[in-house]
Amino acid sequence: MPIVPRGRPVFQTALLAVPLVAVALGFMVAPASPNSASAEPLALRVTPIAPAVDPAQSLRKLNPSVDHVATWISSVGAGAAIADLDGDALANDACLVDPRSDSVSLHKVAATGQPAVTLVSRDGIVTGPGAPALPYEADKQAPTGCRLADMDGNGWTDALVYFWGRGPVAFLNRGGRTFEPHDVLGREGAGLDWYTNTAVFSDLNGDGVLDIFIGNYFADGSELLDQGSSRTVAMNDSLSRAFNGGRNYVLLGRPGFPGVSFELVADAFSDDHSLGWTLAAAAADVNGDSLPELYVANDFGPDRFFVNRSVDGRLALQNVDGGGKGISNPRSTMIGRDSFKGMGVSIADVDRDGDYDIYVSNITQEFGLFESQLLFLGEGQTDDGVPTFRPGAETLGLARTAFSWDNKVGDLNNDGRAELLQATGFVRGAVNRWPEIQELALSNDALIADPDVWPDLTGADISGEAPRVVMTQTEDGYANIAEASGLDDGGLMRGIALADIDGDGDLDWVEANQWADSRLVVNGCDKCGAFVGLRILRAANGAPRPGQGDQGAPRVIQGLRPPHELGGTAAIGASATVKTADGTALRSYVDGGNGHGGQSSTDVHFGLGTDPAAPSTVTLTWRDTAGKVQTAEVEVGLGWHTVVLP
Repeated sequence: MPIVPRGRPVFQTALLAVPLVAVALGFMVAPASPNSASAEPLALRVTPIAPAVDPAQSLRKLNPSVDHVATWISSVGAGAAIADLDGDALANDACLVDPRSDSVSLHKVAATGQPAVTLVSRDGIVTGPGAPALPYEADKQAPTGCRLADMDGNGWTDALVYFWGRGPVAFLNRGGRTFEPHDVLGREGAGLDWYTNTAVFSDLNGDGVLDIFIGNYFADGSELLDQGSSRTVAMNDSLSRAFNGGRNYVLLGRPGFPGVSFELVADAFSDDHSLGWTLAAAAADVNGDSLPELYVANDFGPDRFFVNRSVDGRLALQNVDGGGKGISNPRSTMIGRDSFKGMGVSIADVDRDGDYDIYVSNITQEFGLFESQLLFLGEGQTDDGVPTFRPGAETLGLARTAFSWDNKVGDLNNDGRAELLQATGFVRGAVNRWPEIQELALSNDALIADPDVWPDLTGADISGEAPRVVMTQTEDGYANIAEASGLDDGGLMRGIALADIDGDGDLDWVEANQWADSRLVVNGCDKCGAFVGLRILRAANGAPRPGQGDQGAPRVIQGLRPPHELGGTAAIGASATVKTADGTALRSYVDGGNGHGGQSSTDVHFGLGTDPAAPSTVTLTWRDTAGKVQTAEVEVGLGWHTVVLP
């Protein structure tokens, strides 16, 4: 197969290959997703937020070796995370990352008139009066994401900002919309040439202290944003089995707060399992041992799934892969063996059978790259605690959607069934460049790491008008109701952050868009069922620790309360199982930032349908601040509740 230098017309063999492959696979695949006409739409109201700050860019300035693929490389970096940052009890504060201005800012998305708080701008990392400035080079570094958690244990939610071109920065919330920046890894952090595209908070080693997974994309030290560099940036060395990306890391939280103290674990993963081109990650206790498993979604090749084997605070993550074989279960529907473009991931009990499922976004573009969205349905575990899965995307009509990034799972109309959302779209331009990408995909893997082999993608349009995706359950599987619900424009989304932003009991969201305004999507659900919502808190600094007096039972408070008022902090990783009067068990957990460009609220939400029984029993399982597993049951009624763990 010929290699196409940039600027040269491409051959058309790839265009012939696509329909031939489709014919060959026709007997293997299920029909596309059901028509949206068979499903009840939602009432969604969309409002732009955070307009661009002049001068606004629409393309990144890059190392000269990759100028001709700047549209491709510039396609990521928009992000959104949602939480209560100002103590008003509602998860209505958004941390937005805007590539147009390479800025990170905090916004009250409810209409209160509060001005935005800037954390990062082209002028640098914002510090308070008299505080020392953190090193920042705007011509070589750029923010690419934000995650929210209480990192110093004072009851206020902080912001973690990660970058291309340096290590992450923690902005500690001091109350009063005041944030104090610290390099997470100390002085060394500013000198790290990392290219981070995702981060997740979780207690990975089970010692009771929050840790951080860092997922990197381009190889460390690539000098990607340095226009004066003479280094040649290495592109992915395959479009299906690439293992030359950035190294992934774990930052272990050190006990002894207050303050930010993390230890870099450079060898948490072997080279075989660490050097994929990571775009997304998710952590959750899949096998029920109160240690989070970790799913890492990689571009250009196999994702990774790690079973947590940590003991007594010693981190140990075991890579597992495989699954059933056969013509109905090809390699790409097996955990850890796919060759697709893992771009978003959520862990949730999608089918409500008590086992967590894993939903992975990929590319399904007709006449472009027709892979498959993936849904791994949990079906128990082996005797040694390895979760087992079966493929579910084809049979449920979820396999064919769009060019998809971040995804989220939530019950948007409280009917007791999950909706599945995807952020869609890639590059918007004047010229369809899918033929060139198809030609590149058929090239020799030994060559494509060299950027000179890549075609000129100037002015490219690659799935720039991808449809919006909101999948809802029907009698025949799932149907896309996005357009019927008011989301009728082509997307360039990168992140989705779900939360009950207005406190009315149904889930809204903030979406981050690449080179466009972020948007608030308010769910005006007029036919919503009932719900149970939980804000689960554990002891913050200064509260009694195990062995220091009677721990008692969890305290249940009606409504949502801010953590700092109760001496608590979001119990990231804690699990909650709601058992309804008809015996149905609904399972979820406090999410620490799973996904690609979006982080949902840490509040836990269960839709119950239109005829729920009155109080529900909730079983809570968590690790206390000493790492000991605790379990308790509480009774709750309908609506939102704040639960303070002993």
